[in-house]
Amino acid sequence: MTGVEPLTQHLAQSGRGRPGGRLIVLAAAPEVPPLAHLIRLAHGLGLAVDVSVRDNRHNADDPLRVQGLCWYVEITVAAPTAPEAEPAGRPTLAGAVAYAVDYLGSVLAEAVPDDPAQSIAVPQASMAEVITDPEPMLRRLGAHHAGQWVTVHFGPAGCRIDLREQGNLRHLVTAADLTGGLTALGLVDS
Repeated sequence: MTGVEPLTQHLAQSGRGRPGGRLIVLAAAPEVPPLAHLIRLAHGLGLAVDVSVRDNRHNADDPLRVQGLCWYVEITVAAPTAPEAEPAGRPTLAGAVAYAVDYLGSVLAEAVPDDPAQSIAVPQASMAEVITDPEPMLRRLGAHHAGQWVTVHFGPAGCRIDLREQGNLRHLVTAADLTGGLTALGLVDS
């Protein structure tokens, strides 16, 4: 069979003459923009991105905790606030970004002013703005505060790092960018 997708061909050949059904599951990463591109887009729209990470790799003795890293990404209009409940983490950063992108329309609607006389800000994002991939630094930050949610607020005016403790956010540092924040916390050589 030429021009046929390999999966379709396999299913046709393996199921021929056999009763019953076959279930094949394809696990693929969601097609989402890299986190750095999402941050640039949000800044261009006058929004912010909150990225939370929790490193659970040191909880081998606690079967109630998910092993590995948990991620939560949220696009926001306003300054970060302490969430009422613990974030619903995703096992991958791409999954968390996909979740945030699904709600981008709602955030954009929230960003529109209630007063019709008030103008809407013109979206603008400089392609010259270099945003390096923040994932390695976020992983380092999560490992340093293992077992706790650490939230980084990437706002148009800078970066704010908070630690979630007993339902409250404790401010750790504010800096121009994530590298500056980690340097101030002593997690990156200056």
